[in-house]
Amino acid sequence: MIHIARKQEEKRPQTSSFNTETNKRRTLYAGTMSAVTFILLSCTEAKLVISFTPNWATILQGESMTMTCTETPVQQNVQEYSWYKDEQHLQISEKLIITSAEPWQSGAYQCTTPMSSPSDPLRLDVHIDPVILQVPPSVHEGDDVSMRCHSAPGYEMGNKEFYYEYLQIANSASDTYSIRNINMSQAGTYRCVKDILNGGAPYKYWFITRLSVKELYSKPVITVTPDHVIEGTDVTLTCSTSLSPFRADTAIQFAFYKNGELAQEFESSDKYRIQSVNVKESGDFNCEVRTASYRLTKRSDTKHIQIQEWISSLEIKVSPEEVTHGDEMHLTCDTGAQAASELLYAFYRNKETVQRFSSSNKHLVVSAQPEHSGDYTCEVKTSTYNVTKRSHVLHVQIHSEEDHTERGTNSDVSDKGGIAGQPYLIAALVSSLLVLLIVVILAFVFRRRLARTRRKPPPSHPEKEVIIYEEPTRSENITLAPGPPDNENTEPAGSELCYAEIKISSKAEDSMVRADNPVIYAEVKKTTIRKKNGNGIS
Repeated sequence: MIHIARKQEEKRPQTSSFNTETNKRRTLYAGTMSAVTFILLSCTEAKLVISFTPNWATILQGESMTMTCTETPVQQNVQEYSWYKDEQHLQISEKLIITSAEPWQSGAYQCTTPMSSPSDPLRLDVHIDPVILQVPPSVHEGDDVSMRCHSAPGYEMGNKEFYYEYLQIANSASDTYSIRNINMSQAGTYRCVKDILNGGAPYKYWFITRLSVKELYSKPVITVTPDHVIEGTDVTLTCSTSLSPFRADTAIQFAFYKNGELAQEFESSDKYRIQSVNVKESGDFNCEVRTASYRLTKRSDTKHIQIQEWISSLEIKVSPEEVTHGDEMHLTCDTGAQAASELLYAFYRNKETVQRFSSSNKHLVVSAQPEHSGDYTCEVKTSTYNVTKRSHVLHVQIHSEEDHTERGTNSDVSDKGGIAGQPYLIAALVSSLLVLLIVVILAFVFRRRLARTRRKPPPSHPEKEVIIYEEPTRSENITLAPGPPDNENTEPAGSELCYAEIKISSKAEDSMVRADNPVIYAEVKKTTIRKKNGNGIS
């Protein structure tokens, strides 16, 4: 074990650069390796991690520090490590011990072996200040962190004040301040203030340091294998995350969820397997990772997995569509598209197997008989996918020769199932429609003629007055209305009556009144008309 003492300040080794020295050491080890050691070179490279004891990134001048290099996974044959500070080689040893630290020993320390890459650097700072704030050199989320407001013994007094980003978080007699289950948001600048006796009088001293919080493990990502999932296949979901190299031995657990509900409980395996999936198992999947202590939990983003049908449609067909006794009948199991793997087909009649699973999708009946009638189905499966599908039911009726004769000699069954006498049926339908149309037209014409033979009533006229000016005449067919009293009659008896004006009232003709009936006048006015006498009128 090598101790680095203060006196080494004048004898600091001036060696080659970090990478050059590493290559030299690897060459030296490779030249002297045994066959067994050579096999180790082909194994997974070990990850090296440095740790400090005590676990502080900052110490005072004169204090001690022990550095340890740890492999993950552990290689039992490695006994010594090469140590570097700021990429300068220091020594080869199991541990690096500083018995009395000096400021010049501040720097970034690394370790390496011929069979591994250098460790991540870990920084040590040595100060001569009256007060320092000590924090761990490596802090990860989920850790319990303690920080110490530290000074040389015998010079301190009073309370210690702790600040986070200029906000006071503690004021107590204790030198330490603790944070349980720290998260990454609590990283930042911390400060401590302490009273120190200097020359018998107290003075306030403070020290600022920055606390970094590393991610313990990355946010998990869920992946599915295979990428394109078809029903019947076995599916594997993997929850991938990466642990910090400083905490590679941290125990973590994995759980899986489907549509927000737990599908697999927390366990050490990062995989979730589903055997022979079906379409109903499509959904949104995600996974969750937590530490064994339950302190830290992270969940992946959601991934939608759509299970595809390996056969989208399955149909059983018969040819010809109408089968007669003695015909050759073909049954076909049609999947509609090319399947992803070799398919096997089976045929059933009335739920009884008529053709076992084979690579042929056809079933042939050489001479159809009445006993071949029934309900047919077909079934498909593959040797790759543990899933089967069955078609709908197709009823097939085998017709006898008598049935064939009754349907007509021209209605024999074609390969496509069409009827040869179909044009005659169309002609009969068209003829029936024409006859019906002629009947409708004749009925319409008859109704029109019948309507014309009926007498229409004369149009009604409003009451009107007709005034006639003509020579007085005598009409025996006129019924006169009663005149004025006798005492008002100035005409001598027996004289002729002359009418100068006749009012005729014309009303709508009643259907019961004949057109040649005499006219009855409602009023006749009598007037005196002088006869012509020579050149004048008397």
